[in-house]
Amino acid sequence: MTASPQWIVEPSNPPVEIRVRGDGPGNLDFPSTAVSISGSNASVSIQCSNAFANEVDYMAAMGISWEFSIDGETTWHTAGTSENQTYVTLGNPLTTAYHTLLHIGCTNADGTSDAAACTAAIWGEFTDCVVKRVDGVQLTYYNDYRTVNTTTASLLANGDGQCGAWTAFLLDTRKVQGLDQAGDYVQFEPLVDTGFVVNSWNFAGAGKSGIAAYPYLNIPKAQFILANNYDWLFAEVTDAAGVAGQGNANPASLFNNHQVALINGVVYDASYGVTYASEQDIDDVIDGFYTIQQVTISETDISFDLNEDGDTTDTLTGGAFVFRKNPPGLNIGFIVMDY
Repeated sequence: MTASPQWIVEPSNPPVEIRVRGDGPGNLDFPSTAVSISGSNASVSIQCSNAFANEVDYMAAMGISWEFSIDGETTWHTAGTSENQTYVTLGNPLTTAYHTLLHIGCTNADGTSDAAACTAAIWGEFTDCVVKRVDGVQLTYYNDYRTVNTTTASLLANGDGQCGAWTAFLLDTRKVQGLDQAGDYVQFEPLVDTGFVVNSWNFAGAGKSGIAAYPYLNIPKAQFILANNYDWLFAEVTDAAGVAGQGNANPASLFNNHQVALINGVVYDASYGVTYASEQDIDDVIDGFYTIQQVTISETDISFDLNEDGDTTDTLTGGAFVFRKNPPGLNIGFIVMDY
């Protein structure tokens, strides 16, 4: 550790050498060093005599008691106490050391001395879906279904983000501790479909789309993704209360892909604070798959006035979401990347 304290001296430019030393916690002490004086300003840069312990540490207010001498170190006088919030990382940070990343990593992993223990301690912060920025603001996952935030920086700045932002946030919290590995960022997506819906969605009856492979019909309004719900003109597949996400009891749940972290063989889904042991475990949280097609629908068949002309006798053609339930087996593919 290097400290760079500053003082005001009177009178300016004193005609003697001033030396300072510091007494920090434990053996974190600073040896006697001559200060640099310019007018009334005195400053010094001193490296601590001993290294930090080889472990993660957090000190809310690390105090250093300073002394000065003007007689060649014969006598020493108090020069005040400095206090600073201090974060000691496991290794050199490998990404931008945002305050929140340091705070979450070092407060949770305080005392850990190896990568596995540090990672486990960091992950513990995500599992209750209550993750707060260092200023106390709780961060959320799709609190607004229309959020465009996909990076750690935008999640921290705006407080809400997509799965990509939460995956990056988890991995960046590790990177600030000097931890990184190849193939730690995974995107999964349907093998043959446009997208999917995750727990929980309700499927009504047997479906009336007229398409055998995708029997369920949803017709979207022009703007069907709203701030915290989906707005369909007609829907046989409807969103129900599902799995809670970070800071949000019912986040968005209709996607064309999803991003997670892969660390030492374990899949970490930071958006929901859960882990998966296998690819099939991930597939199992998907309720159904959809594609977008041009369909021809008889209002009589669905008993619904689609064009709102006061009758249900018309036959209309237009774009629609057509759904199928998630069948047994693995229906998603995985793209492994380096973050």
